[in-house]
Amino acid sequence: TIGPGPTHDICILLDQSCNLSTTECTLFHEWLSTFVQLLLQPRSRQTRLCLFGVAAGVEALIDLDSVDTSNIQALVELIEQQTCGNSSYNLLDALELVGFVFETKSSSSSLSSDHDRSLVIFNNCPSQQSEHELCAWQQTSMPHDVRVFVVNIQSIDGRPAGNTQFLPSGHIDGDKYLQCLTDDGAKQQRVVSVTQRNYQ
Repeated sequence: TIGPGPTHDICILLDQSCNLSTTECTLFHEWLSTFVQLLLQPRSRQTRLCLFGVAAGVEALIDLDSVDTSNIQALVELIEQQTCGNSSYNLLDALELVGFVFETKSSSSSLSSDHDRSLVIFNNCPSQQSEHELCAWQQTSMPHDVRVFVVNIQSIDGRPAGNTQFLPSGHIDGDKYLQCLTDDGAKQQRVVSVTQRNYQ
């Protein structure tokens, strides 16, 4: 679970690299839009959302307070309009930007004790930075109360996602990749296969 508090700030990092095919890219974004709809439930809590597309650079798609999260259809359309590229994946720059957003727009000093802050990272590929470098930054620079969740996309439409191999035979173990970013190990890290059936 992401968090039970009545007020919740959620940032999502969306891997837009990896040279996904048009079909894979479409399926991935449709699956992601369904996930975001689930995040915004129940309506009994106030949720602010930020969404960043990450490839060689970082693009702010939704900023905290810039989008009415009650307009679910508009959010779905924005996500499903996203494209995929074939550049490298610069996760470190994205983490630094999210840390800045949480510090400046979601300062814990102005929030009640039951306010939740979460970061959800969707990886289609491994980052150009090493796990050691990413995890070292996380331990020293991310605000301590931000819960980090990692989702590694193992396959899309039956094929390994993009240029990566989050598979037992691959060079990256999807079951453990970036688990070090989370504070509860495997409970906050998942390997997912996206098909036309499992996002509906």
